[in-house]
Amino acid sequence: MIVLILILVLLAVSGILGFVVKVALGVAIGLILAVAIGGWLVSWRIRRLLKGPRSRWRRVRGSSSNIEVLDRGHRPQDS
Repeated sequence: MIVLILILVLLAVSGILGFVVKVALGVAIGLILAVAIGGWLVSWRIRRLLKGPRSRWRRVRGSSSNIEVLDRGHRPQDS
């Protein structure tokens, strides 16, 4: 523990401590973002696996208009 404090004091005296802190902060922010994006991606893939694709409508482009068509595989059942 004393060695770590001595190293921090020497870095502060030589002016390198600010650079070391910036690098450590950048690494910490990068790791946090990587974990957050990875978690979001995994949850999105699991949700998509369980519920299927979100949109069941597809666009058919004509010459002057757009038509939205419901795919046959996702047609609601009549009661």
